[in-house]
Amino acid sequence: MRTVDLVTTLQGEEVLSVERLARRFNASIRTVRSHIHQANSALEGVARITFSRTGNGYRLDVTDPQALTAWVDRSHALAGASDRSASEERALSLAMDLLQRSDWVTIANLADMLYVSPQSVSGDLKAVSSLVERFGLEVVRRPRYGVRIDGPEMPRRLCLASLISKKLLSNGVPSWDAGQDRVVQQVAACVNDALQDADITIGYGALQNLVVHVAVAIERIRSDCYVPLDEERLAALRGAKEFPVAQRIAQKVGRALNVEMPETEVAYIAIHLAGKKTLDKLVEAGSSDDAGGAPAISDEVWTAVGDILDRVWESSHLDFRSDLELRMNLARHLAPLSVRLRYGLRMENPLLADIKTRYPLAYSIAADAAGVLAEHYDAEPSEDEIGYLALAFALALERQRTGASKKNVLMVCGSGMGTARMLEYRFKQAFSGYIDTIRTCDAHDAARQDFSTIDYVFTTVPLEQELPVPVCQINFFFEDTDAGDIRRILNGRPAARNFLAHFSPDLFLPHLDVASRREAIGLLCERMARRVPVDEGFLGSVLAREEAAATSFGNGVAMPHPLRAMSDATHVCVGLLDKPVAWGDMHQVQAVFLFSYARSGGRALDDFFSTCADIFMDADDMRRLIQDQSWETLVSIIQGR
Repeated sequence: MRTVDLVTTLQGEEVLSVERLARRFNASIRTVRSHIHQANSALEGVARITFSRTGNGYRLDVTDPQALTAWVDRSHALAGASDRSASEERALSLAMDLLQRSDWVTIANLADMLYVSPQSVSGDLKAVSSLVERFGLEVVRRPRYGVRIDGPEMPRRLCLASLISKKLLSNGVPSWDAGQDRVVQQVAACVNDALQDADITIGYGALQNLVVHVAVAIERIRSDCYVPLDEERLAALRGAKEFPVAQRIAQKVGRALNVEMPETEVAYIAIHLAGKKTLDKLVEAGSSDDAGGAPAISDEVWTAVGDILDRVWESSHLDFRSDLELRMNLARHLAPLSVRLRYGLRMENPLLADIKTRYPLAYSIAADAAGVLAEHYDAEPSEDEIGYLALAFALALERQRTGASKKNVLMVCGSGMGTARMLEYRFKQAFSGYIDTIRTCDAHDAARQDFSTIDYVFTTVPLEQELPVPVCQINFFFEDTDAGDIRRILNGRPAARNFLAHFSPDLFLPHLDVASRREAIGLLCERMARRVPVDEGFLGSVLAREEAAATSFGNGVAMPHPLRAMSDATHVCVGLLDKPVAWGDMHQVQAVFLFSYARSGGRALDDFFSTCADIFMDADDMRRLIQDQSWETLVSIIQGR
């Protein structure tokens, strides 16, 4: 028997006795009455099941038909979820219930609330612990008392808002019960009005997040739970330009929901506003800085940006220090991010998995930047925040890549000028977007050419002389694979044959039997250190990088690497596991590519990571490699790029 089924049954009937309901659902009268109580709790303000003395049975009185329909649809979606999804949803529901309580509750009572066994609740509480621990909260159990969540009010609210935001993003699964959903809608209307009055625009995701935090505050205030702020911090927030806007939001919400918002709660809203405001453009020098404009960028933020770019140069030899656009983008992002770090606010990043997959180098750079921010603000940025920082670096890397000029090419052919001209024509057809000019010559004239304006030489025959520019030998009737290599060269990316040089059969370990990420990394680092020269402390640096942010990004693949360059050349040690292992909180991994990248770094490092991303993003290729566990399969995959 499900509560939603009871509600839909009563929708189609005027009155049904409890005995008829028990027979219809093959349940006891006590179970039916328990579901009636559950329905009335979930549908507060939307509908209510009441007892009719004249009809000697129960009926459904509906006050908001539209909200009831939405609740029924979402409840059916939840009920139809898989066992695993249902367990995850129970854990979310348990966490949200416990976060709103201050008293103890027994596991038996929680089991009755969820209509599952006490054993299921005990298992779900382990998942609840994982959900709340990252906010500094603790699930506490005590014999004869039951269970509750311990922790301060601020992290309790942040955790509750995070869980609700997850539910709002999860395909129509209910966020709260129907009555609390109406609170969210009313808060959203008030917040929108207040922001429009103040001429402030924030992004959709940030707006939804702000609305949820205010709605959570309303529910906590109704439970007489307030945010504690000392007078010194409160005085500082009163002077913030977000404070008048927060006052306007509090006034509108208070009137709409009949809730009194004390000054500490106004300050709480101001904190969230400062942490979520997006900066569409920097305030021009000398212009006014009203509440709707971009916040001034402090010397502290500029210093942090400079330290980040210095750290990136030291760790990977990618030089962004003269990239003014990147400096500005980072500074604009760090202004609200610094508020979130100081107050422990969390910003969910729905693009995180895609960012880690599509921009692995940018994400690695952002993880290094996170270490600088931790030093500046005494708080570790979350993986979600690292993902947002990675977007700024991905954009900078893309500007470097697409900003490259077209190339001047010398075509060398061993069978006369006629075939050289034919090859020139084919090149112009295939690679016009990459080439500025093409010159041709015979093989015996190659060394006498003026190379001052030549970027690359493509030849159909071996050249005995050394030339001052890169030389690539190709077939006259070049195939698709050759064409791909040529495009990579003209675009500044390594050809497949050059990329393969970073791999070695000596650094290929199939069928590893390991039980953890730590064990896998240890084995690969040991093999790497035995076969190629790497700096002392290589293993420790790789593990420290994993501490900053897990290096897995889907398709069963992880690419661990040290915090800084620790070898003169780039090497890859490949480990293929017999069984997948958990790699951080996000992924199961079965193919591990351990990198030691060259100290020279720079553009070549970007090209290397980008080529790796192309390979790792191919789910079919990774599935084939994990299944075959052979060096030949890896070579075939790389050559097929």
